[in-house]
Amino acid sequence: MSTYTWGFPTRIFHLFLVLFIIIAWISADDDYLQIHSAFGYAIGVLILFRLTWGVIGPKYSHFKDFNFSIKKAFDFSKNVFNNHEKHLGHNPAASLVLFTLLIVILFIVITGVLALGAQDAKGVFASLNLTSFKELELFEELHEISANVMLVLIGAHLSGLLLDWFFHKEEGTLLSIVKGSKNIKGEDAKINFFQAIIAFLFFVLMLMSLYFTFTNLPLLYS
Repeated sequence: MSTYTWGFPTRIFHLFLVLFIIIAWISADDDYLQIHSAFGYAIGVLILFRLTWGVIGPKYSHFKDFNFSIKKAFDFSKNVFNNHEKHLGHNPAASLVLFTLLIVILFIVITGVLALGAQDAKGVFASLNLTSFKELELFEELHEISANVMLVLIGAHLSGLLLDWFFHKEEGTLLSIVKGSKNIKGEDAKINFFQAIIAFLFFVLMLMSLYFTFTNLPLLYS
């Protein structure tokens, strides 16, 4: 008995986000600035997609299906070793961690783009290099601090998945982001035509952001 929980767009989003974050992290050096910023822009598109998907997306991916109660998240975490609650979507703890992670990553992208413009005179905010922001390292410092916060949140997310794998392996939560379904009885998530079109457009936008950055589009690299 299984329930289709994560649609194809959600799973593709997750795959590319993980991959792009790894690449951006590895290339976080001045010698690889173009690679780092290219995947940074692409990550920004992915985050915008996920935030949009949280408003128009299907069941379980929609933010209205998230449980943002801090008390319930605390209670769930406290009883994680013997908790028998079944969640087809995100449990209360995961809801808070994942939503916070999305916001933090978006902040990382924004500060990264601003730092690229102010310190390196590149990107969509290259004009900042002509202002007093050129002398400030605020954006770069915020970029680095928020990146470290992101690592903590990713660690919390992975810890939750591993705990679920050890104590509730039969539910198949860890593998659900790959195969799309959980071994829990419930209502299948369904994607309509409008949602499919929006997901496709964001995917195209992501590919375009990579292409234009790597080909040194004047708007991005002057």
